[in-house]
Order: sequence, then C-alpha cells, then structure tokens
Amino acid sequence: MSKSRFDELKAKAATTNLYFLAESLTAETGDLVYSAQLARVLKYRTADGELRLCSRGTDSWTSQHASYIGDASGGWLLRMSSESAEDWIIAVPASKAEVCYALYEWMLNAPQAANPE
Repeated sequence: MSKSRFDELKAKAATTNLYFLAESLTAETGDLVYSAQLARVLKYRTADGELRLCSRGTDSWTSQHASYIGDASGGWLLRMSSESAEDWIIAVPASKAEVCYALYEWMLNAPQAANPE
C-alpha cells in the first residue's frame, strides 16, 4: 500500500474508531482479514520502532527501512520505500521474537566488512 497513506492512518489511529481504521486499510489493501488485524495493532500498539539498514555496494551505499509495531495480540514487520520518489509499504505479521531472530540471522550471514589494513 502507499506509505504516505499508511502514515496518515497511523497518525490518526489513536483518535479513530477501530472499524473505520480497518475499513480504510481494507480499501487500500483489498485484504479483509489482515487489514482488521493490522488496524487493531495500529489502534492499540504498545511497541513501535524503526530500523534503517545500510549496505555498501560496489560504488555506493544503499539503505533499506523497516519498522515494527506490536500490541498484546502480536506484531507486524513493515518494510518501506527508502527513496523519496517511491511510496510503498509492505506489512507482514511477525512477533517480536521472529523479528529479532531474522535480524540475528541477517547479522550472522552478512558478508564480512573489508578490512582496510
């Protein structure tokens, strides 16, 4: 869905009723079940954080953005565009433990940084 639309709904979540939030997400995504679950987490979130990953290519750095939001019922991993000309976000249900494990695996399997010595 559109990152800007998601950010708008996230900002309004505290003052919007759950039904309207779920309907708005469904209109954006076309997914009735997961939109309702994501709406509930947006409305009642107890965890919220952002992760910015940078990797070095042959000529330049590239960045990737991810966020995590969660409540008592579960959480969501959000991957979003990092280029200003792009406007997308992908949301996947994931527990905090699953996100931590994925980051752990990524760190274990990341190529070694070049040693300047």
